[in-house]
Amino acid sequence: MLKGRDELLAAALAVVPMVFAAVGAAVDERLHQGFTIWRSACRAGGLTLPSLISFTFDLMPLALLGMLVGVMALQFVVAAAWHRPAGARIALGAHAGCMSGMAASLLLCLFVASPIWMLAVELGVAAGLGAALARRPARHHCAESVTLPTRRPSNAY
Repeated sequence: MLKGRDELLAAALAVVPMVFAAVGAAVDERLHQGFTIWRSACRAGGLTLPSLISFTFDLMPLALLGMLVGVMALQFVVAAAWHRPAGARIALGAHAGCMSGMAASLLLCLFVASPIWMLAVELGVAAGLGAALARRPARHHCAESVTLPTRRPSNAY
């Protein structure tokens, strides 16, 4: 369960790009069955990086655009929350959760039959890892680690 506001914020931010990408994929599917053809092509061609990039750019351009808009929204909110005491942990949790969720979805697209289950697992992985990394306590206080010694006047001349 999410205990604090920081965990909730990191979990919510981790799923933002994937929600935008899912909306774009739904539009691609509605317009020209982009997701269905993309999954069939990925399964037939195997999971290689060149085929994955080529199929994504060709068959799901709106999903790609949605993901990029979601990433920009994530960056904006994380930059706005950076001043908070747990801002770095929130940013790390959100970015790591998003990255791991998207990596998990690439593997799941080959094995899971239902896109709804694939999206649910992807969002669960992203939100779970985002909240877990935001929950980790800091090992030291940043304010104490940056204290610099005062400078004494030089008596060199």
